[in-house]
Amino acid sequence: MPHGVNDQFLRILKNERKGSVRAIVIALALVPLAYFMAELTDHAFVGLVVWLAFGALALGILAGALWRRRQTARYSESLRQSWNAWMRMSSSCARIDEVARHVQNARTQVALGGAASALLVVLNAALFSILWAEVSWGLEFGAIVTTVNGLVLGALAGHAAWSWRWTAQFNKALDELISDGQVGLWGEV
Repeated sequence: MPHGVNDQFLRILKNERKGSVRAIVIALALVPLAYFMAELTDHAFVGLVVWLAFGALALGILAGALWRRRQTARYSESLRQSWNAWMRMSSSCARIDEVARHVQNARTQVALGGAASALLVVLNAALFSILWAEVSWGLEFGAIVTTVNGLVLGALAGHAAWSWRWTAQFNKALDELISDGQVGLWGEV
């Protein structure tokens, strides 16, 4: 049983939940744009490319949620094994991923979400230009881009949804332990 929880760790959990909601809203706000690009590529109203985009979106949501589920399972295991290290490291960190890297003495990883978002902007700009120029292979390129749109937006939304779920459950459990007096609160309240 842990002896206490750092107040900064509670703030990190709260910020992770807020960030997850923000990521879900942004991903959902970009879905109409992805639909527009799919519809622009497809000559029929709700044709094959549009269905491909929706299938990729569903697959992306599943992949993003499973990926984050795997990450949070590792976080939970690490928390069980080295609670005090997590609390110490959370004093100098802003995100859960950052705390986990510090506890495990791991290197900083490339932000996949940012790289994927930049890739989407470039691919969609290229697709729009190709469709504007009415290039013969525009339909094939459009199918690829709309598939990538669906996969990336879905993965970002699924990842954020699982992250929100995990942090909400973890924070609820901590709040109950603190209110019952089983765990103390370190730092300024």
